[in-house]
Amino acid sequence: MKDLILQDPLSLAAIFNEPIYVIAEDLQEISTETESPKQEFTAPVKDETTVNKSTEIVLNYIGKYEKNILILVSDASNEVSTEDGKVLLKNIIKHLNIGSKDFAILNVHKYTSLSFSVLKEKLNPSIIFSFGIQHEKNIFPIDAPNYFKNDGTEVFMGESLNIMANDVNLKKAFLLTLKNYTQK
Repeated sequence: MKDLILQDPLSLAAIFNEPIYVIAEDLQEISTETESPKQEFTAPVKDETTVNKSTEIVLNYIGKYEKNILILVSDASNEVSTEDGKVLLKNIIKHLNIGSKDFAILNVHKYTSLSFSVLKEKLNPSIIFSFGIQHEKNIFPIDAPNYFKNDGTEVFMGESLNIMANDVNLKKAFLLTLKNYTQK
């Protein structure tokens, strides 16, 4: 978390006004089996005779994921978000000094049986930034606050990127959450 320190008192202005340059990332796949015992994740080898296709979840994420920072979004019509939402996300990432190889973006909209335990088991995120994840997805508790720790993972929750991009008060609230929990 020491890399995620908000030191600039004008940080809100930096998030709202910085230019953003979109960098295309490779789409990567992770194959998971929900009924398999916990195992350390490396490149999986699929054996069609032992994998029950009804219990397999394939997670498609964007990014290299070198520092186990996971960004969760839920958008039915876009890969990540609207253009305004992408600009906001890029500004947040830039402001937190997170490199493009450090994180992965996972759109959870199409996953019906995804849970926090599956994310933890297969991806082992150290930090999760969650944008617009509905509680009915059962990834996080219904009464989850904007920041909490669960099984060693820090979770920051906010509204969906496209909604937050057009609402100054929601941006301020998310920035305040980041500031309160990333400063030491």
